[in-house]
Amino acid sequence: MAHPFSTLALPVFTLGGSLVSALVLRHRRDEVARFAVAVPVALAAGKIIKQFVHAPRPLRSRHEKADSFPSGHVGGAAAYALAMAAASRKPWAWPLAAAAIIGVNISRVRKHEHWPTDVMVGDLIGIGGAIAAALVACAVRRRQHARRVSVWAPVHHHKR
Repeated sequence: MAHPFSTLALPVFTLGGSLVSALVLRHRRDEVARFAVAVPVALAAGKIIKQFVHAPRPLRSRHEKADSFPSGHVGGAAAYALAMAAASRKPWAWPLAAAAIIGVNISRVRKHEHWPTDVMVGDLIGIGGAIAAALVACAVRRRQHARRVSVWAPVHHHKR
């Protein structure tokens, strides 16, 4: 039986969730940028690392042939959960994101799909994706603010 945390952490769901989130928040360009960056960066970073680090999965894994390190499920899920928490701007969203990330971590290890180190590095990759997304969102916000200020700035006439 599929564990709900593992299923929701599939890259198709985290990427799809990012797309839906960006569409819902399309009036907030900074948040669209956040969701366009967080999960894709985390998933790409995980794929790049897997090209260089070939680590076998636990013995009882259904996917024994696939590399285990790092966990792409965890990286994408962590990036998405943290992006959601940041976009919500609600203090209660952070513990909720942490609980979701921990749920995915436990699920991946309990199902024997990953070693604990795989999920811990996946968490770090997800955090990195979320930080990259936060920096992009901040840059978009600054650019929007600069445009608003320049459009609405009063014109000063100096007398000579």
